[in-house]
Amino acid sequence: MSSYSCDERGYINFIEGLVIKDRYKFVAQIGKGTFSRVIKCVDKKLTNQHPKRTKQFIALKITRNVEKYQVAAKVEFEILNAIKKYDQNNTSFCAHLTSSFDYHGHRCFVFPLYGRSVYGFLSSNKYTPFASVHVRQFAWQIIQAVKFLHKIKIIFTDLKPENIVFCTDRSIRRTIAQLESKLPYAFHFWKQRMGNAGYTDDDIQCLTVEIPIDIRLKVIDFGSALFESRWHNHLVQTRHYRAPEVVLGMRWNFPIDIWSVGCIMLEFIYGRMVFNTHDSIDHLSQMTKMIGPMPDKIRARIPDEVREAYFKRDGSLKMKNAKISSVQCHQLKKYFGNSKADKDMMDLVSKMLRWDPDERITAADALKHEYFKGLDPAPLFGPKKDSKRQKQPKSMDDKKTGR
Repeated sequence: MSSYSCDERGYINFIEGLVIKDRYKFVAQIGKGTFSRVIKCVDKKLTNQHPKRTKQFIALKITRNVEKYQVAAKVEFEILNAIKKYDQNNTSFCAHLTSSFDYHGHRCFVFPLYGRSVYGFLSSNKYTPFASVHVRQFAWQIIQAVKFLHKIKIIFTDLKPENIVFCTDRSIRRTIAQLESKLPYAFHFWKQRMGNAGYTDDDIQCLTVEIPIDIRLKVIDFGSALFESRWHNHLVQTRHYRAPEVVLGMRWNFPIDIWSVGCIMLEFIYGRMVFNTHDSIDHLSQMTKMIGPMPDKIRARIPDEVREAYFKRDGSLKMKNAKISSVQCHQLKKYFGNSKADKDMMDLVSKMLRWDPDERITAADALKHEYFKGLDPAPLFGPKKDSKRQKQPKSMDDKKTGR
């Protein structure tokens, strides 16, 4: 019979068939991060309750049994409880905790089993951009989640495609030839990349890619989130989605999440992350290339030690000290065409990607933007369960925007 063990870093060892708490049977490891492992499990209790004995699966997040991660898990538990408390209708697009327990010093969180992450979908799909209509629907859901979190004073701090999942893994396959008219303007960058990889135009047209049928999303993994009232000036955000004020070592707040959303929206139409770098100086240089020079107002706030490390006396970046990525971003306008939808999306993203966090659009105002005019949110909430299906929460500004 399989028995529990963990490695020297405090991660539980995945052992197929291991049953913990006499209920959760390990099936597969589906995720691993700094804080934890995520295991796909059969919930034996739910399975036994099911009349047809169909296996009922859940996702079990198991944190490392190391003291600092146990402390972090307590904060995550508080945040997950706050989400459930203020989202009783489950319309926030944030994952809900089902239950929690301790196991050999590991804090364990039980969640519904969702589909692939958006990143997983892109990577298994040759990084083909999403259809324009899906980009708008995805963005609306992500911004709704951010609006909800900010309203209850939570900063997510790590928005990225890996932390956004499809509710289910339902998809169909279509050829590029069938899809091209529905793909965003920035799709031409993908075609260039494929051409550079040796694909001919005929090859590209014949390629088949997945199209999601169920377009509902959930934001997951609140291990890095924090309550605004408990803010402390530590490094946050995955590099490629990191806001300039974080890169510059300045005080940060809710607007860092909005910057990340802007990066994610560009990734949806481009297929790849837009700030592909692992160096702060190169990152700041690419930001300048995309959105223009850093304002004097921001430059004046840079801490002395950061200014010394990244900038020359004349204010220019110390590019000789940078590890410059071979992949560089483009000017923002180059990701967009001339259609109204493109212009509306560019305007919204430009309001998210601002050097000055005080000038960045809020999530609430983003949802009122022209880009989302006419969007029908009904399919994003799933099928109606009955005639008394809950309405959208009052926080969703639907009446004001005519949606």
